[in-house]
Amino acid sequence: MRLRIFFEIALSTLLFISCRQVYSQISSGGTPMSFSLKTEMINLHSIVLQSPDFMQINQEDLQNDSLFIPRRFSILLPVNRHF
Repeated sequence: MRLRIFFEIALSTLLFISCRQVYSQISSGGTPMSFSLKTEMINLHSIVLQSPDFMQINQEDLQNDSLFIPRRFSILLPVNRHF
């Protein structure tokens, strides 16, 4: 058991030390090409969605809590937009 812990600590330490020299992107200076392109500005339209019914959501969460169902972390909102 102690030998396994030793190897895990040693491996973690070696990975940490070796990864210190890794960079996410090589930079050669200058400005990205996309910044220098002449593009026309496009007007974007805002879309306002209807807010969800939080009273109903809270009721559903209370029912799910009593049934020991895992808690939700998101809500699906229907969006009927065609672009």
